[in-house]
Amino acid sequence: MPRSGITIARGRALVSPLAAFACFHSQPGVPLRSNPGFAHLSQNFAVYLCFSALPASAFAGMPSFIPDESTRRLILTDAGRVRYEAISFFLVMLLLSALAVRLLWNYVARDFPALPRISFVRSLGVVAAWGLLVLIVLTMIATAREMMTPGSWQKQGLLYTLVNTPVAQEPIKNAADEANEARRKGLEDLKAALWSYAAQHKGELPPADDPAIPGKLWEVGGIVGARYRYVAAGASLSPDSRIVVFEPAVHGDDRFVLRLNGRIELLTSDTIRKELQQVKP
Repeated sequence: MPRSGITIARGRALVSPLAAFACFHSQPGVPLRSNPGFAHLSQNFAVYLCFSALPASAFAGMPSFIPDESTRRLILTDAGRVRYEAISFFLVMLLLSALAVRLLWNYVARDFPALPRISFVRSLGVVAAWGLLVLIVLTMIATAREMMTPGSWQKQGLLYTLVNTPVAQEPIKNAADEANEARRKGLEDLKAALWSYAAQHKGELPPADDPAIPGKLWEVGGIVGARYRYVAAGASLSPDSRIVVFEPAVHGDDRFVLRLNGRIELLTSDTIRKELQQVKP
């Protein structure tokens, strides 16, 4: 426990420069002062300092309260820290700019005696004045831009920012819808070939495996080895809703069918089976 006075304990010697200095001047034959009383007091004080340097630790003085480290720090919020850094950077750049202007001006003034040499304070004033002039010009440009494009800018503080106008985007197509469109496109190509053949043969559809219809048109797009089912070979075109071609069950239970009246529909497998059963041979 710290207490008043000097406590001497055994241990390693810890010699301080002050104690070494006192021991040197307390040697016999070396006068400290002309005053005997002051010399005697100084010699006693030097002796105490010499002995206090012998122990490993010595405690002296009154107990004192040491504040915690957390009480010595200035804690800022995130916004305050950002503003502090911005202000610090602005001030540093302002001072550096003023110093650069002063050095350049005085360097040029050596070759032109008519130019007076300026001090750092004057160069700081010149930089500040030019900064204010630039700020005024930028404000005028922002104002003119707002007047030329009304409604596109909104005021934020002293400046203006663009309004977040949503950009019109094309609707994202579903993968299933894109696949259905590709399937329908394949059936439409087959229909065009069949109807073209019928137009040249008195409205009659070609027989099965007729070479006039390319074999690639009978293949289901995206499925290797899958072919359309042709169930109305040799039939004549009419307003009848009879099924002519339908897809195999490779894309699930829903299949596209081509009817005799030219319509393309999406039917379930059960519906297709029932309609085919109702057709008279």
